[in-house]
Amino acid sequence: MDQVHKIYGLSGLTASLNNPRILRYADILLLKAEAILQSGGDKAQAIGLINQVRERARGTGSLIPADRPVAEANPDVIMQWIMDERFLELSGEDDHRWFDLKRWHYAGFIDLGTWDSGDNGFSSIRRDFDFPGFFEDTQGNMWFPIPDKEIKYNRNIKQNPGY
Repeated sequence: MDQVHKIYGLSGLTASLNNPRILRYADILLLKAEAILQSGGDKAQAIGLINQVRERARGTGSLIPADRPVAEANPDVIMQWIMDERFLELSGEDDHRWFDLKRWHYAGFIDLGTWDSGDNGFSSIRRDFDFPGFFEDTQGNMWFPIPDKEIKYNRNIKQNPGY
């Protein structure tokens, strides 16, 4: 038994002295960029946050991935950059991709009902996956249910569809 397990009584468990990574800094920067953009804030500031994530990814001396031009004024283009960057940075971690896709679907940026396994970075190695069928089967449960006690205490709250 190693010293860490002796000190913390973690025999038989997977343990680490490091804290678990609940949120990554790149996640925070990209969420902030999205919030700034969607609230009508400074587009250059939002692009700067995207570029901050891209700069970290470049490493020392490399120009790839290059910065996004801060003069871009089209919010649809900037939002696509945020979506692309979230895919590159976070798609393999703790279901980030699924929550992003659901959020963007409900915001009207994408339509999950028309996707298939190769569209828009859904990235499935299974080409036989019927995403529109899956979406149709689960559409009522795309959002989590609101707890009954919350609805009881506030009559203005309506339960999410499918519950």
